[in-house]
Amino acid sequence: MTKKKPTVHLIGNAHIDPVWLWSWQEGVEVILATFRQSMNLIKEHHGYIFTASSALFYKWVEETDLKLFREIQGQVKKGRWCIVGGWWVEPDCNMPSGESLVRQGLYGQRYFKDKFGVITRTGYNPDTFGHNAMLPQILKKSGIDYYVFTKPTEPDKQLPTLFCWESPDGSQVLTFKIYGPGLYGTWLRKELIQKMKDANENTKDSHVMVFFGCGDHGNGTTTEELTIIQKMKERLKRVEFRFSSPSIYFNAIHKENSDLPVIRGEIQHYARGCYSAYSEIKYLNRQAEHLLVTSEKMSIVANMAAKYNYPKENLTQAWQNLLFCQFHDILAGTSIIEAYEDVMHILGESIHKANETINTALQLIAGSINTQEDGLPLLIFNPHTWAVRTPVEFEHLSAKPVSVYDGKKLILTQDIKSSGTAINSRRRMVFVTDLPPLGYKTYFLRRRRHGKPVKNDRLKINNSNIENKWLKIKIDSRTGYISRFYDKQNHVEILCNQGGIPIVIKDESDAWGHGQDEFRNEVGKFKKREIKILGKGTVRATIRVKYEYNKSALWQDFTLYKDLNGVHTKVFIDWREQHKLLKIGFPVNLKTPKVTYQIQYGSTTRPANGKEEPGLQWFDVTGKTANYKGTNTDIDYGLSILNDSKYSFDVKGSEMRITVLRSPIYAHGTFADAKLDPNYDYRYIDQGIQTFSYVLLPHRGILRKSIASKRADEVNLRPITLVHHNHPGDLPQERYFIKIDRDNVIVSVLKQSEDNEDIILRCYETEGKTTLTEILLPVLKRSWKFTINPYEIKTFKIPVNSTGKIEEANLLEFSRSGGSRGIRR
Repeated sequence: MTKKKPTVHLIGNAHIDPVWLWSWQEGVEVILATFRQSMNLIKEHHGYIFTASSALFYKWVEETDLKLFREIQGQVKKGRWCIVGGWWVEPDCNMPSGESLVRQGLYGQRYFKDKFGVITRTGYNPDTFGHNAMLPQILKKSGIDYYVFTKPTEPDKQLPTLFCWESPDGSQVLTFKIYGPGLYGTWLRKELIQKMKDANENTKDSHVMVFFGCGDHGNGTTTEELTIIQKMKERLKRVEFRFSSPSIYFNAIHKENSDLPVIRGEIQHYARGCYSAYSEIKYLNRQAEHLLVTSEKMSIVANMAAKYNYPKENLTQAWQNLLFCQFHDILAGTSIIEAYEDVMHILGESIHKANETINTALQLIAGSINTQEDGLPLLIFNPHTWAVRTPVEFEHLSAKPVSVYDGKKLILTQDIKSSGTAINSRRRMVFVTDLPPLGYKTYFLRRRRHGKPVKNDRLKINNSNIENKWLKIKIDSRTGYISRFYDKQNHVEILCNQGGIPIVIKDESDAWGHGQDEFRNEVGKFKKREIKILGKGTVRATIRVKYEYNKSALWQDFTLYKDLNGVHTKVFIDWREQHKLLKIGFPVNLKTPKVTYQIQYGSTTRPANGKEEPGLQWFDVTGKTANYKGTNTDIDYGLSILNDSKYSFDVKGSEMRITVLRSPIYAHGTFADAKLDPNYDYRYIDQGIQTFSYVLLPHRGILRKSIASKRADEVNLRPITLVHHNHPGDLPQERYFIKIDRDNVIVSVLKQSEDNEDIILRCYETEGKTTLTEILLPVLKRSWKFTINPYEIKTFKIPVNSTGKIEEANLLEFSRSGGSRGIRR
């Protein structure tokens, strides 16, 4: 019996960057031209199949060339045009939040289902710079069974061509890694010829994919390439070449049921400099993510409490704007400066829509609360689904000082400086409060009565020391760095050397950081210019340290609160350096450190080898610390560092470093032929002023990822305050809208269903434990128990009528029982 030839699936495609070395407007034209050319080739060449991803691209075609769009719909039905990806765009997969990646699939797959009757089974990120460990679960629960990617390339990561990729919860997707000249495209005819020769000579598997077509700036397959393919097919007879698609290839592989290797965890690293390039885009991305999720939660609460009309269309547009801005060459900081001018406006629109929605929802809730009591009502809303103890800052207009009351109880407050200095009656205050989960509490502002000063023994400060019940920090008067960080409760010296050090690194790599696994070539440190007490009161105490390096300036405000653990730090930077990178380092007093980073809806551990790593809102080092209470006994101990806008970190030994910024030339790439002109004045990234915050959160014992995740969310999203007016209302002065009975299960999303007015609730497990939990929505009088598996993301659809059955759904919001009613390809 003659042995069947291997089949080489020729994948005609055009990976398109809608933004990179060009603006989005040019990107739209590239997409239109590429899609039109591809349609012509389908008509002219029998059997040719074109493959393309990204729902946004099809939406642009629908809006600008409806005739072409209708033709694409027809060819999709015939199987000549293959839709892949299932996402809104091909995003970065390290820096968007877990929920952002969920929304890529939610809006992408639903668009394809609505317009083409298709739910794609093939995920497609051929140019994305690394892939987080939770992706298989997110893909699988978005209707995607297969995945295609290219990067990281060899020698950064060696992987088989075909394997099963598994996430921590056990979800698997069949995954194909693209190899060969030109990788996902063929920019030169010799690349296509070489790919076909290699496939003919080296193919051992029964099926393999070879990708061809010009990408990045579009164009796709050309008539010349199809002619070359026909001639090569006549010469190369060892294999069978056929025009195909990823869908056809994976269906063939799936039928064979081959015994494939399993790769577990993340697929990294490529272009490590992307995690820290262009701080402002990354800050706005983080802001938009939190505000959009909050606007949905608050809209649901306002709907339950005050019959608010959920603004679905506005929020959908805001999300889709954000998802576009998470395209891998945008969020990575590797596009031209002109492109970022547009991106700023797009992100600004999303942030404004979210803030507008939040304000409208909260005003409606506030208008329903009974605030008829002596004094001016101060309403404080907790946007998180767990109870919080948190600092609250608010401003108001008052001719004379006021105090804050909880009923008749006087609350300990502290006057702080208002940013408005035009009038003396603009006042700002801070206090620490306990707030119910996804709820509010009402305080009242009343004229201040001068009484006996409050004695505060827990909070102490002088020119170089701050101390509260939990911690003591000492600032070295000579260097301005933290010379001592002491845990008073557990008698632990947290640092083994000075910390909080702004370190300047030489970095002559390009915008991507190509060729750099680590950034550790130190060329200097910021030097102390001034130390002063910025705030000293009954609630918090702050020391400001000002530093300088060449023409650059940096401030760090180190704050301890009387009633909170952790060092809260605000950083101000005026950066004037080029081809340099800034880190802030903390050498932690630990042995055998274990390093953990937050990732999308989960966490991952990595070695403490000093290499640059991506992460989200926290990273942690936990190990053994010695000399507990002077007994030389080792105890488990750790330090988590939380942040509000950074994505790049490294740990070497037990020294933790936050990468604050990088300053390469905009969109400069050393991988291309272009040479820098020594006479040209180039623009450099991250020049000028920026601010960010971080919190040092020490802990005894092993890392509690649920605590780190919740506290990090609290750093990124503060309580929302509203100085209101007096009126009657049906709602009480304090109320919660959700309750979860297990700390390791976090409810991340509460939104309206895409299909109707039902409520969608999403939660995830943080600690790797199978957990039986119960969720209560008291206003709806709904509660249900369920089991969530280790590191699982669960979604529920809750009918608005009290008799409807609560059902589990996938990430596309299709119930398990109802199905998707779309063709899966």
